[in-house]
Amino acid sequence: MLGSVVVAIVIIVDARFASLTRRADLLLQHVSFSASLDHFNYNGLGTAPSFDPTRNSHCSLATMGEGSARTPIANPNFDPTATGSVQSALEHVDAALSTSESTSGHINGLVSLHKVTPLIFSNVLSARTGQNIWLKLDALQPSGSFKIRGVGRVCALAFEKYGSKAHLVTSSGGNAGLAAATACKSLGLKCTVFVPGYTEAYVVALLRDGLQAEVVVGGDAWDACDKAARRLVDKEKANGAVYVHPFVGEDLVDGHASLSQEIYQQMQETSPTTKADLIICTVGGGGMIQGIMRGLSQIAKTDSSFCPPRLVATQDFGADSFSQSMNMFFSDAQTNAEAHVTLPAITSKATSMGAKRCSPDALRDARIYSQSGNASASIQSQQAEPLSKDFPYLSTVIMDDALAGSATWQFHRDHDLLVEISCGAALAPIYFYERLLQPLVAKANLGRKANIVVEVCGGSKIDLKTLEEYKQEYGEMEEKGRALLSGKEA
Repeated sequence: MLGSVVVAIVIIVDARFASLTRRADLLLQHVSFSASLDHFNYNGLGTAPSFDPTRNSHCSLATMGEGSARTPIANPNFDPTATGSVQSALEHVDAALSTSESTSGHINGLVSLHKVTPLIFSNVLSARTGQNIWLKLDALQPSGSFKIRGVGRVCALAFEKYGSKAHLVTSSGGNAGLAAATACKSLGLKCTVFVPGYTEAYVVALLRDGLQAEVVVGGDAWDACDKAARRLVDKEKANGAVYVHPFVGEDLVDGHASLSQEIYQQMQETSPTTKADLIICTVGGGGMIQGIMRGLSQIAKTDSSFCPPRLVATQDFGADSFSQSMNMFFSDAQTNAEAHVTLPAITSKATSMGAKRCSPDALRDARIYSQSGNASASIQSQQAEPLSKDFPYLSTVIMDDALAGSATWQFHRDHDLLVEISCGAALAPIYFYERLLQPLVAKANLGRKANIVVEVCGGSKIDLKTLEEYKQEYGEMEEKGRALLSGKEA
């Protein structure tokens, strides 16, 4: 029965969907659409197609080496005497990913719809940079991106409040819409997704036919869709309608805070002394980076020895409201303390990060974190203290689409995993290390190799054809392409 369902879905969905990452293959092969989408079973890390260390010697939590014998290579952070080892971390993640329960677990009594994703030490990228590079693989989330963390929490709270009558309504032609539909499928709730007219046919098909969401074309751009979604919620609120914003909201940010907590715990399991020195993440509307800052601030409350990492926020030109706003603040923190840039239009290919105006709350927290390393510090106390001139805890990188696109196809070459160009922006500082990241590592003056975590946020707007186009058009971009590092030419 499942086989016939899979065949039917593949026929319905645009041909490009068939080549969407091995994560998408898992969606078709391991999910019964008559049951919860959360019945993902990666069947252990050793056999999951996206994530098999015997198939990809460059990328493994167990640090597999080159060659047919897969000779182990020593992980620089592995402490065999520690109570938590690389292998124990592997087992922990394996258990989380292979759960066959209808939900991933509970956080403070609330159903958790996201998966604990692996934190993998990358041999090839560590060798490329001379640093210790870790990959947080949120591309393996059930919805294909990190979005399920925050959006899933909002949906779970709605389910807790309204039960089966809850009706989730969102506005997104991409990853937030897929996350909402995935969460609702898992909870057995109605979901309506308002999409812009330019949304790819295979995304619409996946939402409608694969996830059974109601799809409404709400206008030519996201703004119009969002207004239409809010109107529907206002009309149906008495019947359990709940609005799900793609990147704003306290509950959503709390969901994204799980990223920091997982990274912290997984690095400690590798070795109690291993800490992240830098965390690189793509920024769109700002929900994820705000969640990361919130999670780090929560950790600092319970661990007196915790040293906050520098966050590196990456965006492409033409989808850079957050970075432009922060760069104005960096240039003159007093004059531009409330700077908030609204873009006239999204001109980047990285449409998943394309918020014309980012979250004001994310900007507020980023300004505080950039100076103090703690986003929970009060704004008043920060203003009373001398402002740091080098902003040691947050930097921005804005780049041409070409750099992000090049990093995207190179990552697939090196790690056999497809991600969107928006995610490629977070990988670009690794692939173009000397230009985009080395100056920040040098500033840290660690006296050792830096532990750098890249949030591989994933995304479903990618296929092999597009990847090949990136390869042909951009190549490896040696000494090419424009980029700004915290507002200065890189």
